[in-house]
Amino acid sequence: MTESSNLIDACRDRLTLADYPAVPAGTVLAPGGVYLDLAVFGGAPFVALRGQMAGSRTRYVARRDVAVERWHALVSGSNRGVPGPDAEPRPD
Repeated sequence: MTESSNLIDACRDRLTLADYPAVPAGTVLAPGGVYLDLAVFGGAPFVALRGQMAGSRTRYVARRDVAVERWHALVSGSNRGVPGPDAEPRPD
């Protein structure tokens, strides 16, 4: 297998941003839940505050709704906002 065919196979397995479950606009986020706004290029994960709500221009994805491997792929390159993969798991 050539390097280019390996790259094509890897791309075929990747999800697009539209494949991630976005929180609908108007939904109140779970306080203490970890989210990433896919509408913000290069954005970092954040912990939701009490009363925080998804807006019409946001595309929040909850960490609890995404497989661990896919979450880490989304946030790779960013170590701000949430504990790393070696941190103790917390109930969602």
